[in-house]
Amino acid sequence: MKLPRAVRLALWLPTATDLPAARRAALGVDGDDEPHTVDGEPLAAELARIAAEPGDVVALLPTPGDVLGVPAAASGAALDAGECVLVRTGAGARVLVPEVHAFGSALEPGAHVDWHVVPAGPEAVGPAPLSLGEARAGLLEAMLTATQALAAIDVARWRDEAADLVREAASPHPPDGWDLPAELDQRRVDVLLRAARLLAIAELATSDDGAAITSWQADRRLGALLDVRAAARHAVAAATAQRLGRV
Repeated sequence: MKLPRAVRLALWLPTATDLPAARRAALGVDGDDEPHTVDGEPLAAELARIAAEPGDVVALLPTPGDVLGVPAAASGAALDAGECVLVRTGAGARVLVPEVHAFGSALEPGAHVDWHVVPAGPEAVGPAPLSLGEARAGLLEAMLTATQALAAIDVARWRDEAADLVREAASPHPPDGWDLPAELDQRRVDVLLRAARLLAIAELATSDDGAAITSWQADRRLGALLDVRAAARHAVAAATAQRLGRV
């Protein structure tokens, strides 16, 4: 279960309070990828510039019909990527969208990532993310829906990864490879973990209908799982929404 690149960037960006800190933040954003760039330039310098401006940052995982407040200027690119980072400051808003070029093999995968900055203008306000409390409440309800859907199609019985995800949904420990900032609030970590696992569970549940069911049942189940995914994506935004600007 990998952390979306936009989530890594939004979480590490507030820590880039000077150039040395920005270099450490860039390593956290890179993860297993080759060093990221921003419109061809090194990521660390751009992180330091953005983090110095008073404002806020949030990671968004838009889907068709639910762009989660992505400004219109960047909605097409963000939908294609499935993720983006929205930064709002006194000078206006900008959206960072990753362009990923994969290479290597299934055994030794790699990726070059170049972030494109899309100016969104001062009018790009968008809806405020949920509070962490609201997001957590929504996730608890969504988890019940997801586990019911899994039970109905017997996914957890024959697919080990589904059963593991359900058991681990309340675990406070991030998966290996997430490399979160050490100073990140544990409440954010908790919401992010639950949201990421819910997204993975919903993906498994929608990949197979299980036993023979009617088309009406399948449509109803799919609708419920889409609601689960929406709750998880909104929770990701809540977990990554942070203030910027050096004190």
